[in-house]
Amino acid sequence: MHAHGLPSVASYMARFSLILSKTMKLEVDLASVNIERIEDVFCTGSDGNVVYDKGGKHRIHTDGTGFISEDLALHCPSNLYKGEKIKDEPIERNPNLDEVAGKLSAMKGLESNTREPPLLIQFRLFNNGFAVKGTFLVNKKLPPRTIQVRPSMIKVWMDPELSDVRTQNSLEIVGTSNQPKRTYLSRPLIALLSYGGVPREYFMDILLNALRDAQGAFSNKRAALRAMVRWMIYSVARMILSGIPLDESFLQYRLSKLMDEEKKSLKSGKLHVPECFYLMGTADPTGVLESDEVCVIWLKAFEIIRKEKETIKLLDNYLKKNYIPTAILYLKSRSDNGQISGKVLVYRNPGLHFGDIHILKATYVKALEPIIGNAKYAIFFPCKGPRSLADEIAGGDFDGDMYWVSRNPQLLEYFKESEPWSPTSSVHDMPNHDVPMRKPSDFSAAELEEELFKLFLTTRFQPSYSKSVAADSWLALMDRFLILEDDCIEEKAHVKANILQLIDIYYDALDAPKKGGRKSIASTEENQSHPVNENRSSRRIEGRNVSTLYGRENSFTSTSVLGSIYDTVSSYQAEDPSMKEVGKLPCFDVEVPKVCLDKWKELYDQYRQEMRTALQQGPEGKNEAADEVIKKYKMILYGAAEFEESKRVMEEIFNEALAIYHITYDYAKTRSASYCGFAWKVAGSALIQLYAKKGEGKDAIRALSDRREKGGIEEKEEEEKLRTYDVTRAIIVNDNNTMGFEDAKSYVKFPLPTRILEVYLKRSDTES
Repeated sequence: MHAHGLPSVASYMARFSLILSKTMKLEVDLASVNIERIEDVFCTGSDGNVVYDKGGKHRIHTDGTGFISEDLALHCPSNLYKGEKIKDEPIERNPNLDEVAGKLSAMKGLESNTREPPLLIQFRLFNNGFAVKGTFLVNKKLPPRTIQVRPSMIKVWMDPELSDVRTQNSLEIVGTSNQPKRTYLSRPLIALLSYGGVPREYFMDILLNALRDAQGAFSNKRAALRAMVRWMIYSVARMILSGIPLDESFLQYRLSKLMDEEKKSLKSGKLHVPECFYLMGTADPTGVLESDEVCVIWLKAFEIIRKEKETIKLLDNYLKKNYIPTAILYLKSRSDNGQISGKVLVYRNPGLHFGDIHILKATYVKALEPIIGNAKYAIFFPCKGPRSLADEIAGGDFDGDMYWVSRNPQLLEYFKESEPWSPTSSVHDMPNHDVPMRKPSDFSAAELEEELFKLFLTTRFQPSYSKSVAADSWLALMDRFLILEDDCIEEKAHVKANILQLIDIYYDALDAPKKGGRKSIASTEENQSHPVNENRSSRRIEGRNVSTLYGRENSFTSTSVLGSIYDTVSSYQAEDPSMKEVGKLPCFDVEVPKVCLDKWKELYDQYRQEMRTALQQGPEGKNEAADEVIKKYKMILYGAAEFEESKRVMEEIFNEALAIYHITYDYAKTRSASYCGFAWKVAGSALIQLYAKKGEGKDAIRALSDRREKGGIEEKEEEEKLRTYDVTRAIIVNDNNTMGFEDAKSYVKFPLPTRILEVYLKRSDTES
């Protein structure tokens, strides 16, 4: 790229970071691709004239987003994040799915011919000196092998004098629009929602339920399995699914560690709220959406549902008589291609302004269907109004930004939005530029090298803490602001003014490095007190907490919703089952050949020494080194990477697996259950197979397949939690939209309000 033409050395440095992004190169011959330049959509006022910002630049609605033809988009793998493909870990083999396994495999085999391309592709494009970044929206109307980019996406322009010089061209993919995962709130988001009117009791109820659910994992298989899957601890999830009892020593140890992590997460405000999700944002290509509307494409419905209006009507009437309005709304608000309708809350991290949460109208846009087809997972913002709606939400744009979308009925009922943030200053106005505002091309090669080295030294040894200090100070002041009574008019006004000033500083500091500025915080802008019941470790700067950095030790005990969350989690006392004596499973209490015990006793001593060395390699390399050690001993046991690939005699594997189990557990008895891990990390697959072979796991697996367990959550309470989710699961289906109802009846065997599914499918069978 021709970076020498950039306006400053700081920009030069920032744009070179584009080549360091984690990406996957798309194997496309760019010489055969038609790369077109199209104009951005300008923001216009009520008089139709273009609107300019305070820096004199015209405002645009399409900052960072362009188009790509469907054939090129199909070259891009789905489910990419930071240049790597997201893999779904297989957790269980449900026997109820065996009938359709072959059909599903056949469908996957045809995926290359039938799959939809990613709706949005976050990319880096280097071509003939240009450097382009942003997102591509798939556009079925474009001619084959066509890409369209806008001026707002071009970060480095070609130098005409070097047009004949050959460059290294490539199209690199950073990520794609993916199916949303489980979503959590954050401290800033909780503070803003609380300011907007969401009561403290709402958050505290969610917190207490989460704590009870985490504690319930020690005794309830469903709760334990949910927790393990949520934290992606799939090896332990397999143990639970195999029927190994929850009071097993290693399981109890892992559950206790998970409880610690859960409490740490809850302290920081990570509360799960249903019907909230993150989606990648882009601009509406149809121009249909009004300035207060968005189009949200989330999930797909059965293809056959489109033909079964009577079935929908029947189910809708049934729900009205038997289920809560939320479930009906969930069903009714769903359109043919996954677009949802109704009011939604929209927010973007790291938004700090009171107006960074918008109440918008999710609208069905039929004109989108010919453009994007059945592609999914995105939020479309309007191209109307005097200012980009995304820019109003914490200065967002469309180069890959993710937006929090909530259709939670309680949040929508309570929350009242505020005026959006409007910048009052700009980094361009900062007088304290450390880097001369000269183009890189104005320097000789030696001078440019010296300037770059100076910039590196400044960044490395004199970093700016403006962003982190402003964010920490905002949180402390916001906490104080939330507990001030209405009669504290003067103090509330003073605190709010400081909060607004910190917000401007924070947003300027986000963009300062690439614009050549360094934003500093004067002492009058820093907060003067901090809640004493806040996790200070998350706000450490140069080894000192923020209040010490300010030269003050002024603090207070927070009674805001944030302080209450922290105190509640801190005071939550739960029994630690991991402190109990290490015991062995009775079915494994069998005689083991002495030769196997001798072999693995020596190997276990060797393993502990190797693992100790691996864990001393530092935070970046220790995990990889530890994995290599585990792989080594699995290879010794199985003669292959995994149990399923082994060609060894099963009896030999089982005997050695039992030897590993007894040696490990005997060692752990005099220490702690944490030492039991070697047995399950190395021999876990064999031990699970052996456990099932002995018949110990059958009853547990059957119990896990039931709709509820004895001593577990009552059926009525469980249905209450699962209604909306299950109605959706009963109606929503696989991504290819090709599964019929007969397949669905075999496929949908997870716990459901079965009478809903039966009524729905019975009616469908008679009419299809």
